[in-house]
Amino acid sequence: MTKKMAYGQWNWHFGADPDRDSTAYAELGNVHLADRLAGDLLITCGEIDENATVDHSYALADALIKAGKRFDFKIWPGVNHYAVGPYAQMTFWDHFGRSLLAQRPPADFIPE
Repeated sequence: MTKKMAYGQWNWHFGADPDRDSTAYAELGNVHLADRLAGDLLITCGEIDENATVDHSYALADALIKAGKRFDFKIWPGVNHYAVGPYAQMTFWDHFGRSLLAQRPPADFIPE
């Protein structure tokens, strides 16, 4: 069984009540890196993701748009940070197959 870390349980790094407006806290995210990201970018998160939250994923997408970067963006309905269903897994495989192997995914594959 995988141990799950609920949203806000990053006490090991910043303590119980971190200053969410601090530079150190902001640098934990990846929004400030958007202009340096390269390659075939894929942003994914679960609709009820308690770790990589939807609002942060949208903030990253906005930063990538402002930086003129191309990317794909997927949100999985009803999924938290730790659940990856067959459709999401297929999407990851498709993305990496195209990006890393230059192969088209099989059009007739349907996840269980």
